[in-house]
Amino acid sequence: MKSSRNFNFKALTQNNHTISIEKEPIDNNLKLLKMIKEWLNNILTVRQIKTEQKDLTFKDDSNNETITLTELISKNVPEFTDGATDQLSSVLFNGHMQTCYTGVKSFENIDQVNYERYILTYPHGGEGALDFVTTDPIEPNTTKEVLYPSQKPFEAPLTGHYLYLDPDSEKLSSQDSRPMMIMCHGLTGGSHESYLRSIIKTIIDENSDKNDLETDFAVCVLNSRGCCQSRLTTPQLYNGGWTNDLRYCVQYLHKHFPNRSLYMMGFSLGAAIVTNYIGEENTNSLIKCAMVMGTPWDLLASANFIDSTRVGSKLYSPTLKQNLCNLVLLHKEFLEKDPVWKEMIENDMSGLSSVKEFDDIFTGPMFGYKDATDYYNNASPKNRIAGIRTPFVSINALDDPIVGGTCIPDELIKTNPFTMVLETNIGGHLGWFKDIYGQRWYPKPVAKFFHSFHNAIVAKGFKPINTLPEHKCPNVRTTFEVKIE
Repeated sequence: MKSSRNFNFKALTQNNHTISIEKEPIDNNLKLLKMIKEWLNNILTVRQIKTEQKDLTFKDDSNNETITLTELISKNVPEFTDGATDQLSSVLFNGHMQTCYTGVKSFENIDQVNYERYILTYPHGGEGALDFVTTDPIEPNTTKEVLYPSQKPFEAPLTGHYLYLDPDSEKLSSQDSRPMMIMCHGLTGGSHESYLRSIIKTIIDENSDKNDLETDFAVCVLNSRGCCQSRLTTPQLYNGGWTNDLRYCVQYLHKHFPNRSLYMMGFSLGAAIVTNYIGEENTNSLIKCAMVMGTPWDLLASANFIDSTRVGSKLYSPTLKQNLCNLVLLHKEFLEKDPVWKEMIENDMSGLSSVKEFDDIFTGPMFGYKDATDYYNNASPKNRIAGIRTPFVSINALDDPIVGGTCIPDELIKTNPFTMVLETNIGGHLGWFKDIYGQRWYPKPVAKFFHSFHNAIVAKGFKPINTLPEHKCPNVRTTFEVKIE
C-alpha cells in the first residue's frame, strides 16, 4: 500500500538494495530529517501521473504556436506542478481527520453561493434539478415561489440561497461567449456542498477581479435525481455509471448557450459519472476540459477497501449507507410505486450495514444489474480511460479513506496523453484543509487552471494535436442515446 504521507522510504533505496547509512551518514541523515519534518508539518506534495510518451500538445493553426498541458500548468498553476508542496492543517494531521472534518464542521457561513433552479424534464423519464449560480441577492419571500408542479418550497439550510427559475426566463438562453462550468456532486450531496461551493466562490471572485464578461465563468450544478431537496417523479435514483442525465444536461446547455465553451467538474461519485461520460463521448465530447476530484476509479476495489479497515467498516461505510437509506425513505412515496422497490424497502432496509449491501439490494437491481459486484465491475470509471479524448485531470489523495489511495490506475493514465492525475500524499476524501476555519488547498489552483486553460488555449482557438489509435471503449451498460429536440 502506498504511504499516506510524504515519507518516501524509496529515497533510501537504490537498485532494490538498501543504501548503507554508514556509507553516506550525512546525506542520508539529512534526507531522513527532511522527511520527518515534512511528516510532522503535514506537508502536501503533488506528483503528476501522465503519459510517458508525448505530452498533450495544443496548436494554433494560424501561426503554428504550440503549448503543452504541462507547460500551461507550470506557467499558470504552480500548485499543480510535479513536486509542488504546500502545508495542510497540522491539527487535521491525517486522511481520517481531513475527511471527518467535512462532516463535523458547519460551513454555512463561508463560501456562500446563491442559486436559481431550473427543472430539467428528461426525455427518458424523470426530472433533474439544474442549479445556476447567481450573484444577485435572493429575497426571502421568493424562496416560497414554486414554479414547477412536481417540486416543493425550499427548506433550511437552502432557504435564503435558492429560488426557482421561471421556465420562460431569458436567463435560460444566451448568445454570449462566456465559458460555462458544469459540476456534479458526490454520493447523496448537492449544489449546497462546501467542497463544491469553495471552488465556485473562488471562480466568482476571480470573475469580479478580472471584470471581463467574455472570460467570466458561468457556473451550474446538476443535482442527481432526488438530491438537494429535489423531488422524484419516477421510481428511479442514480448510480456512478448513470451518464444519461448528464448527457442530456450538456446537450440542453449547448443548445441554449450555443457560443459558450463548456467545462466540467465532478466530485467523488460525481467524479465517476463525469469520467464515464467523458470516456463514452470519446471524440464527440462537447466539453473543452474536465477535472475530477476524489475519483473512485475502481468501484469494487473502493467498496472492498472501505469495508476492510476498522474505521471504514464501523464509521464511513455505515454512514454512507445511512445517507443512501435516508434518500430512499425521503422518496419512499415514488419509489414504492414500483412493487419491487416497495417490497425491498419494507423488508430489507433495516438489516443493511454497508454501502455494498445497499447496492446489492437497491442500486444494482434498480439498474438491471445482478448485484453490487456486477454494477461495480461494469460502471467503474477506469474502464473508460482509454476512450477519453478531452483534456482531463483528476486529483486524488493517497490517504483517501473512502475510495482508497491504491486504486489509482497509473498505467492506464500513462497510456492516454489526454489524461493526467495529480496525486497528493495527503488530503483525505475531498478535504485538503489548510486550516480549521475551512480554507482548502485546491480552490485557487483549480480556478486558475480553468481560467488559464480557457484564455490560453480555447479562446485562442488552439486544438489538441495528439493522435491516438481509434478506440471506442464500451459504454456503461445502462447508457443509451440521448438526443435533445
